[in-house]
Amino acid sequence: MTTTLVKAPFVNQLTINTQAIHTNLKQLRKHLPNDTRIMAIVKSSGYGVRDTVKLTKMLASFGVDLFGLAYTHEAIHLRDAGITEELVVLTPLREDLDALVHYNLQPVVSDPDMVLNLSQKKTPLKLHLHVNTGMNRLGCPVQKALPLARLITDDPFLRLEGVMTHFCSADNPDQDPLTHQQIQQFRSVLNELKAHEIPVPWIHASNSAGAIRFHIPECNLIRPGLTLYGIQPCDGEPLPLKCALSLKSKLIGLHKCGRGESVSYGRTYRIRNQEALIGVIPLGYHDGIHRAYSNRARVWVHGVEVPQVGTICMDMMMVDVTEVPNAAIGDEVVLFGKEQPPETFASFGKTIAHELISCLGPRIERTFI
Repeated sequence: MTTTLVKAPFVNQLTINTQAIHTNLKQLRKHLPNDTRIMAIVKSSGYGVRDTVKLTKMLASFGVDLFGLAYTHEAIHLRDAGITEELVVLTPLREDLDALVHYNLQPVVSDPDMVLNLSQKKTPLKLHLHVNTGMNRLGCPVQKALPLARLITDDPFLRLEGVMTHFCSADNPDQDPLTHQQIQQFRSVLNELKAHEIPVPWIHASNSAGAIRFHIPECNLIRPGLTLYGIQPCDGEPLPLKCALSLKSKLIGLHKCGRGESVSYGRTYRIRNQEALIGVIPLGYHDGIHRAYSNRARVWVHGVEVPQVGTICMDMMMVDVTEVPNAAIGDEVVLFGKEQPPETFASFGKTIAHELISCLGPRIERTFI
């Protein structure tokens, strides 16, 4: 007798529209000078998409040949899957030296010890020099950029492949004076390198918001992330992007409540009308829909926008579907997609789409269409 194993299907689905991503990439390229190279940032499992290998291969088929990862193990995962394109590790650790060399990765460096240790490997390696102009997270001080660049270029094995900085508020017009100050500091470093005849093939400073809002003639490379998914990185005049991500679930329970009854833990929500129909959705804070969304979020059922009610639980959240005609168990629920973009849903939790997408948990199936 043969036993057939039946897998339970995922109720929660994050759909990734590859055609929309391709369209967004084209729109971004239209906005940039023709010779601008794109480093697609696929760190953090592609901002929550999870299948970084499929994502990277897809972007490579669209003409992207350079990819940015946060940590070395993320890049190793791509190499082990057969990805041959150039990979930049934005945050290499001292423990990673052998792996950086073995897997032919491009580390971003900002201190001489890392450079000297890489030099001792006596293997050709491309490096990107990170200059701190105001983010105050990583990067070498402006005044130490030239000596560090010289340390790299004087080495017979190492190559200075790029020089970069990172904006801290490129998406916020109120902070533009600081962003312009960062640009000027970065420009002073580039001028100094040029004066000392130190060539730099790739110069980059801009994330998605920086690339859209600022034109820096010296830069010939940008680092877009969520813009590829159609998420607008800043207010103002947005690019005509297509939303490539949609999160859907289903109603798994329905029950009627009367006036004065409460919903969920802590009794943070009470029924105000004579009667209400409360639906249950199998998404909670384990799935990345944090408690901060409680009594604030809005979702869509049968094309009707309905409120989330009560405290969000680890595995479930409740919505008031009283106004939805013929609401039934099994009905589709849309948290974000064409009905409302991820940015809107994120705003309900007083956060940004970056956090929303990257925190989506493993009980949500990812589907590329």
